[in-house]
Amino acid sequence: MIFFIGVIFCNYVTNLTKKNDKINRKLHITKDGSHTIFLEEMNEHYHSKKGAISESKYVFIKNGFSQLKKNYVKILEVGMGTGLNILLTLLNSNKNLKIYYHALEPYPIDESLQKKLNYCQFLNIDDEILKKIHVSVWDKKIKLNENFILYKEKTKIENFKNNKSFDLIYFDAFAPSKQKEIWDFNTIKSCFNLLSVGGIIVTYSSSGEFKRNLKKIGFKISVLDGALGKREMIRAKKI
Repeated sequence: MIFFIGVIFCNYVTNLTKKNDKINRKLHITKDGSHTIFLEEMNEHYHSKKGAISESKYVFIKNGFSQLKKNYVKILEVGMGTGLNILLTLLNSNKNLKIYYHALEPYPIDESLQKKLNYCQFLNIDDEILKKIHVSVWDKKIKLNENFILYKEKTKIENFKNNKSFDLIYFDAFAPSKQKEIWDFNTIKSCFNLLSVGGIIVTYSSSGEFKRNLKKIGFKISVLDGALGKREMIRAKKI
């Protein structure tokens, strides 16, 4: 989920990663007890400080994944980050549902940080599941189970080229105030083109400019109650 705002900042991060492959990221405990990551350079967290797992369950699972009534679902995630949305989607799928999950993440978290994430302990599941999500090779289809195929790609949504159509997009970039270019008209138009008819995009944000862009592009917008005290969130459908 790491996208950086501004040319100067992007150049800084690029130079930093070339030098020592390190970005200043720290684990924080959110109010529900689950981890998020704090990115010092942006003064931003990957998830809500009120609850990482609680937020993801509400926004992406309840109001995204659970809305689809199909036997085969293709999901695109903009901002893989900690892998939490992949993990929760896997846990909420069933044996009658086949899933292809394409995750975009230009700046993956390092293994030492991934090992400390407490999601599996919090959810009382085998920690090998999250480990497999992170250590599996990039740019190759990986079976997480018989019905769940994961494909990870180290790229930004702006550079993403694909001839597949998706049923669902988890739009989990940093907030528009931190990452305005990811929420602009051209990026959202690209998402529209990547969705099949009837497909949906779901996100925690409900900024005015984002809603205007969605309407202008042709999405049908549902403004929903936000997660964890946040006033609103957005689910939009391609019609």
